[in-house]
Amino acid sequence: MRPILLRIPIPGTGMELPVFGYGVFVFLGFVVALWIAGRRASRFGIAPGNLLDLGLWMLLAGVIGGRLFFIAMFWDQMHSWLDLIALWKGGLVLYGGVAGAVAAFFWYTARQKLPRRKLLDLLAPAVIAGVAVGRIGCFMNGCCWGDPTLLPWAVQFPFGSPPYMHHLRQGLVSAGLDLAPGPEGVVVTDIQPGSWAERVGLQPGDRIVSVRASGAQRSLPTPTVTAFFATLREIGSGRDVHFLVRRGRTRTTLTGRFDPRPPGSLPVHPTQLYSTLGGVIIACWLTWSQPERWRSGLGAVALMVAYGCQRFLIEILRDDLPPLALGLTIAQWISLVLIATGALLALWLWSTPPTAKQANGLSEGRPV
Repeated sequence: MRPILLRIPIPGTGMELPVFGYGVFVFLGFVVALWIAGRRASRFGIAPGNLLDLGLWMLLAGVIGGRLFFIAMFWDQMHSWLDLIALWKGGLVLYGGVAGAVAAFFWYTARQKLPRRKLLDLLAPAVIAGVAVGRIGCFMNGCCWGDPTLLPWAVQFPFGSPPYMHHLRQGLVSAGLDLAPGPEGVVVTDIQPGSWAERVGLQPGDRIVSVRASGAQRSLPTPTVTAFFATLREIGSGRDVHFLVRRGRTRTTLTGRFDPRPPGSLPVHPTQLYSTLGGVIIACWLTWSQPERWRSGLGAVALMVAYGCQRFLIEILRDDLPPLALGLTIAQWISLVLIATGALLALWLWSTPPTAKQANGLSEGRPV
């Protein structure tokens, strides 16, 4: 996990511009998808200019749709207008993004009078390859994590990460101290014996106003429990930390090494990387098998069914969303709808006899 890939100094300001891993890989996913689609465009008789314009509209609509879906699912976490647009923290739901991209697709193809089935077949492997790259961004961000496991390829996410905080709320890990929100900083409610917090000198009743890493030029405020853990996560384990504490009517600074045990979450399934691997497999299969040779539109339908099956199965191993109904998450219900819709469309396409042009293309091995 590495939410921030690097920081770019801004000359003359003393400030730095963070480059977020999630955004970088989502952008790389778009570039990969556009590159693959461009390589396939000539086979389908689609002009590269139309393809680029369509891709940009689908990217914009996909980001908006994915964010709106996330806001609807996690409305209780939206405390200010900034939370609504905080894409640098992650927070795009794939199925919401797909809905937005599909809407842009139908709008643009209607406006430009482009052949929709042919375009969908062209885009199918490109889209799933782009999603596979984007899922690496989820891994960098620490979202979309899996259930605890003892498998040798299990991963542990660091202190303060979303999986760690989830396990902390469940009582599966100990942060060394318990906190509650207060009017000025967070309030220490309990200290675990032998923990780093006890060694630093924190006591129940202390209000932690701000935190500063040793050698840092400025302190970071800790107005909420989430902000406190996020600050410590950014500082990193093994460093000396200064805590500005209000104890009664006095303020004091406590200094000690931040060395939590355990240093991270429980080992969990890297479901983000499972999604990446599954996406690569589906993209290769669609490219190799060329289902669009049999009927125009069948490549896109094959993607609907294949991705729906993959997502349904991976959701069984994910631990970031509670079940919606009958023990299934909202993503699993959408996956079932996607699979059923894809199956019905496949039956409809097969029941429609190919035109003479399609039959000629099939006999020559060309997309139709």
